[in-house]
Amino acid sequence: MRGYSPLAEKLITDGSNIAGVLTALNDVKKKKILNKLTAYLKNIPEPELFTAV
Repeated sequence: MRGYSPLAEKLITDGSNIAGVLTALNDVKKKKILNKLTAYLKNIPEPELFTAV
């Protein structure tokens, strides 16, 4: 499990604080962003999700 991610307004370039950014969003923005992320990630072949570093 990853470490604690404090609430944040801006995403760090490497995305390491995405949990804190998503948690800090209001419900409307959070739903919109999560839907976009889900749509984007669905298009990435599974092996590429685990090898991209």
